[in-house]
Amino acid sequence: MSKNKKASAPKKRYRFFRGKGAIYSALDTFSAFIYRKAENGAIGSVLTAYDRENTAFHSGLLARVASRFQFSKKIKHAAACGCEQSAILTFFDRFFHMLAGLRLRFYGVLFSFFGLTSLLGALYQSFKYDFQKYEWSVYITAVSLLMVGLLFMLSKRHLSAAIQENRILNFILFSVVGARKTLFDDIEAKRGNLLVAALFGILLGAAAYIVSPLLILISLFGIIALYTVLMIPEFGVVCIVFGLSFMPTMLLVAMVSYTFLCYMLKLWRGKRTFRFSLLDCMILLFLLFMAAGGIASVAGGASVKPALVYICFMLGYFLAVNLIRSNTWINRCLAALLLGSFLVAAYGVYENYFGSLLTIWQDTNMFDDIAGRVTSTFGNPNVLGEYLIMAIPFAFAVLLSGEKWSSRFFAFMTFCASCACLVFTWSRGAWLGFIFTMFLFFLVYTRKTLILCLCGVFAIPFLPFVLPDSILYRITSIGNISDSSTSYRVGIWEGSVKAALDFAGAGVGVGTEAFTKIYPLYALSGIEIAPHAHNLFLQTAIETGLPGLMVLLIIIVLFVQSAFTFYKKCKNGEMKRGKLLSLAGFSGIMGVLLQGMTDYIWYNYRVFLMFWVVIGLTAAVQRVALETDGNESNSLGIENEGLS
Repeated sequence: MSKNKKASAPKKRYRFFRGKGAIYSALDTFSAFIYRKAENGAIGSVLTAYDRENTAFHSGLLARVASRFQFSKKIKHAAACGCEQSAILTFFDRFFHMLAGLRLRFYGVLFSFFGLTSLLGALYQSFKYDFQKYEWSVYITAVSLLMVGLLFMLSKRHLSAAIQENRILNFILFSVVGARKTLFDDIEAKRGNLLVAALFGILLGAAAYIVSPLLILISLFGIIALYTVLMIPEFGVVCIVFGLSFMPTMLLVAMVSYTFLCYMLKLWRGKRTFRFSLLDCMILLFLLFMAAGGIASVAGGASVKPALVYICFMLGYFLAVNLIRSNTWINRCLAALLLGSFLVAAYGVYENYFGSLLTIWQDTNMFDDIAGRVTSTFGNPNVLGEYLIMAIPFAFAVLLSGEKWSSRFFAFMTFCASCACLVFTWSRGAWLGFIFTMFLFFLVYTRKTLILCLCGVFAIPFLPFVLPDSILYRITSIGNISDSSTSYRVGIWEGSVKAALDFAGAGVGVGTEAFTKIYPLYALSGIEIAPHAHNLFLQTAIETGLPGLMVLLIIIVLFVQSAFTFYKKCKNGEMKRGKLLSLAGFSGIMGVLLQGMTDYIWYNYRVFLMFWVVIGLTAAVQRVALETDGNESNSLGIENEGLS
């Protein structure tokens, strides 16, 4: 009996430590009152009205569109069957099965002759020209091909069997790429003509005399990747999510365009679905405003290219929301996002300690104690901060909801590295956006946040004893007009407001060329040169007019409403992981929009792509969580049967 009493004693102390005193109870009661009023009052009714608005939308305009679509269903079915049985698709399917069924010895002969011919060609060129100027990568590639080819020649297995038996290749193909396990079921093993392999290897080696063999290898892998995305367009979305952290803009344009084309082919064949909600409609309408801003512009044809990039990257939203249809694909996108953000952040931290920092984005007279600001792969510290604001919440959400310790550990490393990199950007707008992001995350996740915030007010006087002087001085300088960066922005805002009012009808057109053509007419003295308005909403009003700005504001309102409507369905711990991931996307977008009050966050194309992809992933997470919980989403629309 005494043992039981002793065992229960710590429990009582723990309950008392958690705050069963009068102060905690009062704060807890106050917090519960605020949340109850917010949820059941007029504010809560407005925030959770998305389902009602979406239902009204579907019963109106979209119902008529859907009825016409049903009328042409037979025609579409016949076209889909024709596409399914087309000669091109049949050729690719048979060609893939033929390659997968060949023995490794066939590929060994091919690689050996490819490497040997490349090596001989490299030696000939080095003797004919200057040996010192010849690239060593050619020799390394040729020797590597020769060694791999010799190893393959010793094997008697076929390619399909080798892939299935190799753990690494198995993981890449089925876990990363998302191929079906039945992919190799009907593969017929073939010997292959070794003479053909040798001739083909010699041809590739001869081509290496003109083009680097490494480039030829990359091209071959590129063809395989294109075929993979053609068969599995979801993998294209994963590649986009990973690649937007470091790939050049035009390569991302090609990736998004090709993935969208593959998705449309799958849609036409009845292999994928398409849903159209009220939020989708408004995003499509904003896309049309962007297109109009490229056609009707004061800069003429100079606005066409940025408009096309904007249109292409906004398609990333539709790819994410329609292709990411399961928890498995959500996990793959999260892994790609976390890996990309970790590499970006790690490089930024490395840059801070070992790289050469630039000071062109700071007032060196006012902040002489800051050595410089990191840019990582984005070339601008503010742009880097915008990317991190949207990426960090996902790392934190995976840290809280990860099922495996390995995923939680990697999320923790990503979160720490990203936070450190965010500090080293010295971007005050990004810092404010991140603080708002995490505050909003916790505010929606638990009502205990208000208690912590009230307690945190009393900790403010102690911040000077905790934070370094450089960070504290940087924070307190927010709003200081004597800072050249702040005064520069305020001056630009004054001129931009006048321009927005004069072009309120249709805007001046999208892109830097259109803005810089009209801005000097409204600029204050001494601030005649500016690439943009340093404010997302001002820039949108100038480029697309007040109608475009209104559509953007409606998109934000609908996004907020869809998020809170989803959270209302996640009570009592249900769909916890879906709520956390949705909160990550929602709070990240809200945080970067706050930074958009002091900067034009869409100036960088990759951040623009990230913005719409995150909105799409957030909507996809909500839809998957509702459907897997047994509650079918209310997003009616046009669908095709078949999910293979």
